[in-house]
Amino acid sequence: MLSAPVLLTPISGEQQRFRSSWFNQAEIRRVVRLVETLLRHGIPWTDIAVITPYVGQLEALRSALRTAGIPMESEIEFDGRDRGVDSGIATGTVHRFQGGERSIVIFSTVTTLERSLRFLNHRVNLVNVAVSRARDHLIIVGDPNCLNKGPYSRLLVQGAQPLDERF
Repeated sequence: MLSAPVLLTPISGEQQRFRSSWFNQAEIRRVVRLVETLLRHGIPWTDIAVITPYVGQLEALRSALRTAGIPMESEIEFDGRDRGVDSGIATGTVHRFQGGERSIVIFSTVTTLERSLRFLNHRVNLVNVAVSRARDHLIIVGDPNCLNKGPYSRLLVQGAQPLDERF
């Protein structure tokens, strides 16, 4: 079903401010469609993770996934309350997902502004964690024109195959 270990689905959208973080609504819509497609193809919830470097994107992604009726595994929210279910897809920021692994990891990069690439590219551990959490497939959701301008984010894009348009 997925043709290569590292796949790219190009989405530009617009990086927007959310509190002290960022989100990209076009990427959120694409991630929800990807998860729905994977589930329709019989991939178990517990084999999928969605990660992002930005808390704003994570909050918006979780909201969109809940609205779509996609279950998420139990996680402790920032206010300390448990809002998840016992099994479902894993979600988190790249920082909080260290140590976790899934067969398929969807990495929502958010970035469409070149100045924001610094966050990804001056913290090589973020890119490393994103790549190393995927056991079988890493699906990068992002703007390749922007990502190609960073030294590490460029490696992600250049090493990725295009995701089949049916997804």
